[in-house]
Amino acid sequence: MLKVLVDGCEPTKGSKYSACIDLRASEDVVISAGETKLVGLGVCIDFEEFWKRQCNINLFHKSKYQQDGCKESFLQSHQLNLHPRSSLRAKGLISNTGVIDLDYKDEIKIIIHNPIKKGFIFAILDKFSIANSLYGVAGAETQKHYIKKGDRIAQIQLVEHESYLFGVESDDERNGGFGSTGND
Repeated sequence: MLKVLVDGCEPTKGSKYSACIDLRASEDVVISAGETKLVGLGVCIDFEEFWKRQCNINLFHKSKYQQDGCKESFLQSHQLNLHPRSSLRAKGLISNTGVIDLDYKDEIKIIIHNPIKKGFIFAILDKFSIANSLYGVAGAETQKHYIKKGDRIAQIQLVEHESYLFGVESDDERNGGFGSTGND
């Protein structure tokens, strides 16, 4: 289902019982205190290849999707959930679960926020290089988080949903990438 766009960003599975697939940063990123960055994961959805492979190995044997031969039904009732890895949270970075529709064709990306902000006093002490010696507080460099290309930073999971139960429909096609299903 995932096509690799950037070498070194091949999806992996942590263990045989892992519920999600690990994804890697496709670039080096520095996130300073108070900054939010959109970080590429070096993969995109290749639904046609996924569907072809699933039908060939009969993974959906006797499922409503294969019986109907209806890819459309599968596309409308499944999504990918993108989660931050716990290692990001352990570093103090924040990222929420993202929903990725199966018709999204661009590189999958994750939004990461570094909420750490130095207070006024530490900023002054940093200026004179005495914050660390007086208070054991590291300087501005430790307020930055470095993500290297290839670091496992996200995990992704295919899930079924029943949004059709709301009775809200659309015939609109996706017309772009990240955040492209609406202007509001």
